[in-house]
Amino acid sequence: MAGVSDLIERLCRSLAFHLIESENTARMAEGEENPWAEEITRARALIGEAGFDIDALYPVSERPIVTPEDEMDPELLAELRSGRRTQ
Repeated sequence: MAGVSDLIERLCRSLAFHLIESENTARMAEGEENPWAEEITRARALIGEAGFDIDALYPVSERPIVTPEDEMDPELLAELRSGRRTQ
């Protein structure tokens, strides 16, 4: 049974990654309703039902930082757009 439990953890870890990335993508969509809102809610519920914590599966420290352009420092944004800076 340890193999099944390991498989479930790996599936939940993958689901957590895709869940967070979907949230980030939806957050960046301008003027649109989040088409994935229900799926994101279901994914969060599945992870919880399996007994896992999303933050343990995909720690915040490992996630990309998503900042809308209108909230970014204008100088940093200009550097990123010019290619002088990549991060």
